[in-house]
Amino acid sequence: MTTTTFKSRAFNVAAAAIVGLAAFSIPSGASAQEGWNVKRAEGMEAEAKSLADRKDKWEHAAWLYRSAASLRPEGDPEAVDDLQMAGKLAWYTHDRAQALKDLELAAERAMEGGDVFTAGHLYVDAAWVATRTGQHEKARTLTRRAQLHASAPVLSEAVRSMITDRVIDLGAINTVVAATPQP
Repeated sequence: MTTTTFKSRAFNVAAAAIVGLAAFSIPSGASAQEGWNVKRAEGMEAEAKSLADRKDKWEHAAWLYRSAASLRPEGDPEAVDDLQMAGKLAWYTHDRAQALKDLELAAERAMEGGDVFTAGHLYVDAAWVATRTGQHEKARTLTRRAQLHASAPVLSEAVRSMITDRVIDLGAINTVVAATPQP
């Protein structure tokens, strides 16, 4: 065996050993992917938070929050917070349709995690956006969902009234908006 052949074989063995060790050190399976996704989501959330102070970066921050939420597993309350922030930022950047989508999705994600209280509030928020954008039928649908969540037997009367009070306030807003002549 020549020196070149020996070096080539030694290199191939070393490379195979490195690849083999790397394969054992990489976590496998769905839980590893989920962990990696959560780490990515945390990085996006940190970046979005740093951009939230700059009005010219709100659209990008909203996108980052939305993207972070999409990486989080079902039932993760951080996804709800991310979507709520995305919805607020979308509203402030005048992307009303996206704000409505984000808030409604946040409510749905809250329900995935069993958080009836937060879902009820988020449906009221989404109904408010729908009202302000002239989507009155959508607002009524979302208001009914909020009322449904407020009637959940797991909520105490005090907590239930927090949601129903907001629904009543929303009804007053709907009445004023409907009575206001449109240009």
